[in-house]
Amino acid sequence: EKESLVVNAIGGTSNYQWTRDDNSSWKQTGASVSIENVTQDINIFLTAKGDNGCPTEQATQSIQFISKPVVTISPEGDKNYCNGDAERLTASGNGSMSSNGWSWYIDNVLQDNNTDNIQITNMTGEHTYSVKGTNTNGCVSDPKSKTLKAADEPNLSLSGQNIACRGTKITITATTTETGATVVWDGRVQQTGTGSFTLDTTLSIAKTYNIAVELTNANGCKTKKTFTIEVKDIPSVTITNPDGRSSICE
Repeated sequence: EKESLVVNAIGGTSNYQWTRDDNSSWKQTGASVSIENVTQDINIFLTAKGDNGCPTEQATQSIQFISKPVVTISPEGDKNYCNGDAERLTASGNGSMSSNGWSWYIDNVLQDNNTDNIQITNMTGEHTYSVKGTNTNGCVSDPKSKTLKAADEPNLSLSGQNIACRGTKITITATTTETGATVVWDGRVQQTGTGSFTLDTTLSIAKTYNIAVELTNANGCKTKKTFTIEVKDIPSVTITNPDGRSSICE
């Protein structure tokens, strides 16, 4: 909305006549008028009558029109974000801007920040960031907005045998509804596809294994889970003969 400017007449007592050079149909009366809808530099003219009934000389007031600044937000364009991501938005304006004349809003809520940038951390969901800028002439821009949306963490479930004997084959299955996902097993085995992913492995040492599984979806968002397997040692067994013989007679 364009600003208005109130001007007052000093001197004269009656028959105030106001005109302006950018609008011939604009004529006002009274000792005070509001100047509105200015789109260029203009001159305001005033005549009146004094106490003695004589008309005054014409008074002129020049009014300078200053365009409000136009602001932009960078980075521009669309970008995929994931839950927990961080981003810094920076505003700039054409012309000379006041260094502390910025107003940031998150979902229309004014923030305690009058600098030209705002730091966003631990992003979740969808939010709209808006900024207004004030130039060194005191003119305020229209708001500029940018909406950022953080995608949910990819879904991933793990299943398989949690207890196994040393040396046996173990199959772990990773399941997701993500399309075009990539799964990395324990930082080594990589698989790409959709639906279910399997890892077949044989663990030869009796201990507890924590298999790290990382899934990355088509948007680059990641999730990590751990599958725990307890591998038990194979017990030994021997055969003994109580009488010490190792043969049988006919």
